[in-house]
Amino acid sequence: MNIAGRQQSRQMKPLTCYPFPAVREKSISTFCYNALNCVQEGNLIKSFRGKTARIAASAFVSEAAYLIGDIEIGENSSVWPGAVLRADFCAITIGRNSHIEDNCVLHAGFAPLNIGDNVIVGHGVMLHADHVGNNVLIGMNATVLNGAVIGDSSVIGACALVSTGMNVPEGSLVMGVPGEVKGRVSAKGLAQQREGSQVYAKLAQEFKAEGF
Repeated sequence: MNIAGRQQSRQMKPLTCYPFPAVREKSISTFCYNALNCVQEGNLIKSFRGKTARIAASAFVSEAAYLIGDIEIGENSSVWPGAVLRADFCAITIGRNSHIEDNCVLHAGFAPLNIGDNVIVGHGVMLHADHVGNNVLIGMNATVLNGAVIGDSSVIGACALVSTGMNVPEGSLVMGVPGEVKGRVSAKGLAQQREGSQVYAKLAQEFKAEGF
């Protein structure tokens, strides 16, 4: 089959909608498998052990991202091309206005992985943490190992290694291999992080409008 034929065949696949009830206190009235409120046969959102991703209607998930199992993604959050979220052993929960950039790997291994609101997980991050607080920036190609807890308003520098079980205090700047707290995040840094989250939320809506 030529390229045009494959594209036509893909467009003709049936669409089925799957509404979900509100979850906990998050005021998310409807969950769906992608930003179009439906799941298309052959996409990269997969059920595992009877559990499938629950994605807020306002969220954006790239068609090139791969989601497996017990995942919840909150309002206005985004998951970008090449990201892999594997919730086979335990659940992965992503809050509101949080963004998983291209080629990240998130895996809930020994405990659930909880990511708060207004979080940016930079390109190529390897994330095994137990908890990432609100307003956190994890820099490109950083690695966060099992059992780590990252406090609110912290910044993990690019290529840093957050060791197994490390507890990062609120507002910390972590850099190096192994990662160490090098200081506090400045007010300017916090403002830039929050602005970055809003920029990504707007960009995600543009991608949705373009049909990605």
